Amino acid sequence: MSIQINRKRENSMIPAVTLMGKAAVGTTVDEVLENAGLNYEIGMEPIYTSSGKVIRDGNYRRTFRKDNDLTLGIVGKSYHVAQNKDLFNIADVLTDQFDVEWDRVGSLDSGRRVFGSFILPDHITIGDNPDETMEQRIYLSNTNDGSGGLRALPTNVRLFCQNQTAHVARMLKEWGINPKALSIRHSSKMEERIGQLKEILKITNHLNIKFAENAAELMRVEMTESDMTEFFIDTFGWTQKTNEKTGEIITDNHPYGLATRGQNQLEVLDELLTHDTNTTGGMAGTAWAAYNAVTEYIDHNGILLASGKPKESSVMNTVFGVGATRKAKAWSNLMELVV
Repeated sequence: MSIQINRKRENSMIPAVTLMGKAAVGTTVDEVLENAGLNYEIGMEPIYTSSGKVIRDGNYRRTFRKDNDLTLGIVGKSYHVAQNKDLFNIADVLTDQFDVEWDRVGSLDSGRRVFGSFILPDHITIGDNPDETMEQRIYLSNTNDGSGGLRALPTNVRLFCQNQTAHVARMLKEWGINPKALSIRHSSKMEERIGQLKEILKITNHLNIKFAENAAELMRVEMTESDMTEFFIDTFGWTQKTNEKTGEIITDNHPYGLATRGQNQLEVLDELLTHDTNTTGGMAGTAWAAYNAVTEYIDHNGILLASGKPKESSVMNTVFGVGATRKAKAWSNLMELVV
């Protein structure tokens, strides 16, 4: 199967993850931050008791927003602040050199986490089907409360789902790059690491081309209904009822011994396998269809509030959190089937 690079198509399918934050407005970091209400600075200072005594001999600091004095978190004295501008300056270099476009930008929990996404100009086509394309993106995230560091993720989006996962780490290792370079601690070496990160992000296009090649291989791996069910059980970690003495699965209520929650999730996944998005171009009944059913389920189930609006923290988890980890597990397991 051939791998093709296509210029960005008009009216492309919109993935759920593009609902987080707001559309970035502006062409420079300063303009985008101002229009998004993120143009405040983060400060850091010692913590005092009500009597004016420094807590724990000054070993701890509070981070806070300088515009409203809101405390964001408690950090150690070796912690180094990364301003919102520092985060987005990472992408500013890419927009100047590689025609990367600003996409979405926003924050969670009053600025404790800030994030943004950026679009590369080329689509990647898997195989010979012009409808089976992936849009390339870069996600950036930072925490200002001490709970994490700066993180970057070169990724791709197929129709309604983001498909980034284990392939990023796998490919970086093949090029002799430590995947941990995509995450930067708030330390004295932060500026140096950011410089290295900018260089790594330049190979996003190569990462996604390799992903497309692997996806084409998965399209040649056939899976039975039973194979897919077992794959789903392992990916989502559903509990199966077993006989305590023999360890055999109890099938009285379900052929795979699943409880109600697992049965309901399996029913949705089986339905996703019949959608046009997972049957196009001969992919029905393949490992590629099974993988995309997983990503579509993770990206679209449990992320919406009662109002119909996305819960941004849940959307972020599909990119950097539990959802992303689950996709990584699914991808790794399926790649073991490729001969």
